[in-house]
Amino acid sequence: MTPSRFDNPPTQWAALGDMPIIAIDEAAGIYLGPSFRPETTNPTFWHWCTGLAVEPRYLAMGTPHHTVESRDPWHLEPSLLCPECGCHGWIRDGRWASA
Repeated sequence: MTPSRFDNPPTQWAALGDMPIIAIDEAAGIYLGPSFRPETTNPTFWHWCTGLAVEPRYLAMGTPHHTVESRDPWHLEPSLLCPECGCHGWIRDGRWASA
């Protein structure tokens, strides 16, 4: 059975540190969570990736080279692009805008 992005979204995972994983666009499978890299306070970008050699799943991407314009609501610059599936868009005003 192929997993669905609705089966176990990142918001159901245990939070790391004091930042929970938050839904930016649940329908598109876009989430932000704490960074796994101690040298950055930028969030981790999670998305439902369908371009992997294995079955689709949530894929994490760091954002250490992005500028956090705002945390409430979230605004990152420049756009985010997954090299695996081509998911591309912006997080501005706490929302996902596809490119």
